[in-house]
Amino acid sequence: MKVAVAAEVDAGEPRVAATPETIKKMIGLGAEVAVEPGAGVKSGILDADYAAAGATVTKDAVNGADIVLKVRRPQASETSRYKKGAIVIAIMDPYGHEDALRALAEAGLVAFAMELLPRITRAQAMDVLSSQANLAASAAAGVCALWGPLHGRLPANRNARARQRRLHHRNQRIGRHKRLLQNAVRAHALRFLLIQRVKRAYQQNHGNMLKS
Repeated sequence: MKVAVAAEVDAGEPRVAATPETIKKMIGLGAEVAVEPGAGVKSGILDADYAAAGATVTKDAVNGADIVLKVRRPQASETSRYKKGAIVIAIMDPYGHEDALRALAEAGLVAFAMELLPRITRAQAMDVLSSQANLAASAAAGVCALWGPLHGRLPANRNARARQRRLHHRNQRIGRHKRLLQNAVRAHALRFLLIQRVKRAYQQNHGNMLKS
């Protein structure tokens, strides 16, 4: 089985669908893994890192791949290079993008939406909504600490105890900001999940009404 890690075409997407650690695990299970050049550069992962993990780095990575891993749903310009019957695993963002999903189906691809995984205990390791919410909150807290109003050098004329006290208060504020951001992102994820369930229930009920 060939697994391909495709580079993201969206200029604003810095993430990558696999790391050298996960590639080692896939190879250990018997898969052949190919990675497109530069796929992990924005995430701080070089092509040499993937090669060291055992992957083949090539611009033809998706050619003939049985499974294609991506962060975002592939565009039509990408799917034209995928073989018919390939499984595409990504964040599909399905609602409101029926045309894009129809194009995937017409291309003969099997789309697996990571954000629609049941959010149960056994699937927590694959839950992209919770993991990305936590990462976003942590990154936002780091940005606030570096560039926000709390950032700045301590006056040189303060003694060590005053400096430690100031750092302690600053860390407390950063912690509060991080918790607030995490709660906000989690609330957004829960709202998204609720909307999904309501839409699914509506579609099921509407289908039953038509059948009757």
